[in-house]
Amino acid sequence: MFHIRNLCLIFIVFIPNTVYSAETPVIKPGSFLDTEREKQADSAPSAVTHGAFNASVDAKHLNEAVVGLGTDEDKIITVLTGRTNAQRQEIRKAYENLYHKDLIQDLKDDTSGNFEKIIVALMLEPHEFLAEEVHRALYSILPKEATLAEILCTKSKNELQPIIHTYNKKYNTPVHPVSLRDDIEENIQESFKSFLKNIINEQTNLRSDSGVNDDKQLIEKQVNSIPLGLDRCQPAENKVLFDMLSKESFEHIRKISALFQEKNANYSSKMYDYVKDYCPEDMLTEAYLTVLYYASSPAEFYAHRLDGAMIGLGTNDDTLIRIIVGRSETDIGEIKRTYKGLFNTTLEYSIEQETSGTYKKTLLKLIDK
Repeated sequence: MFHIRNLCLIFIVFIPNTVYSAETPVIKPGSFLDTEREKQADSAPSAVTHGAFNASVDAKHLNEAVVGLGTDEDKIITVLTGRTNAQRQEIRKAYENLYHKDLIQDLKDDTSGNFEKIIVALMLEPHEFLAEEVHRALYSILPKEATLAEILCTKSKNELQPIIHTYNKKYNTPVHPVSLRDDIEENIQESFKSFLKNIINEQTNLRSDSGVNDDKQLIEKQVNSIPLGLDRCQPAENKVLFDMLSKESFEHIRKISALFQEKNANYSSKMYDYVKDYCPEDMLTEAYLTVLYYASSPAEFYAHRLDGAMIGLGTNDDTLIRIIVGRSETDIGEIKRTYKGLFNTTLEYSIEQETSGTYKKTLLKLIDK
C-alpha cells in the first residue's frame, strides 16, 4: 500500500563571519539542540541554531538574497532552516528595523509556488500559520475536513487557544464580523460541526494540556461509553464519548484506552478498533479516530498523514508543508523513524520522489537531510 529511498544533498554556504552547513551544524554547549537531545535523544528536532545567532546579521543576509537581479534561494534556505521559529521572529523584527520593510512580503515577492508557501510557513508564528490553514480549509471549494481534524482535534489548550484568538482577530472585520465558531457553523455539516464547536468552546474549557481526571464514576462511564455494537456513536445517544474525545487530555484518553483493554482482555481489538468498526463512516467518526490515533502515538499519526499526502496521483503539498514545518522543532526525528518502520522506506526518499527544486531542498533541510 505504501512505498518510498535516499539521495544525499549536502551543500555548504559560506557567508562572511557565519558558517552554515547542511551536514553538521556547530552547536554551542547548552544550546537548544543540546537540551532537546537530552530530552528526546535521536527524536530531537531538526530546526536548530547553526553557530552563534545574530538576528541583524541574518536579516542582512536575507536582504542580500532578495535585492537586485535574481534571488539567492540557497541563502534563504540556509538561513531560515538553520533557525528556530522564535529566532525567525527576531530576524523579522531586525529586518523591519534595518530596512523599514516586512521580511515576509519581500520573501513572497521573490519566491513562488510551493517554495513560497514553505518559506512563508517558516516565517509565520505557529499559531498564526495554523489559523491561516484552518481558514483555508474552511473556505476551500469543498471544505477540507481532514485538515480541520488534523489541526483542531490534535491540540490541547496551550496550542489551541492562540489559534482561536489569532483566527478571530485576523478574520473579524467591522464589515464582516466573524469568529472561528461562526465559520465552522457556516461551512461544516452535521455532527462533525458540533464536535469541532465543542473542541473550541472556551466557555466549557478547552482540552486539558495534561493530567488525568480522577473522578472514578466518570472514568467508569467513559470506559463503558466505547461502542460494543452499532448505533452508539452520535452525540445524542453517547454524549459521554463525545465529551471525552473533545475535552479530555490525551493522557487521560490513553488511560481510558488502557482500562478499556484491561476490561475487555478476551478481545484483541483496541478502543480505536471498536470506534472504527461500530461507528458510521462519517466525518465525526474520522474526528474520533484522529483523537484516538494521535493520543496513542503522535509520531505514527503524522507518519500516516505524510504518507497519505504523497501516495497515489499528485502530492498534497499543503499537508506536507504543514506537518514538516510544524513538527520540525518537536518530534520530526521520531516521525522519520516511525515512517521507515511503517512503510519500509525513508521519509527523505518519499520527499525526493514527490517534490523538486528549492521546495524539495527546504523540506529535506527541515528533516535534517
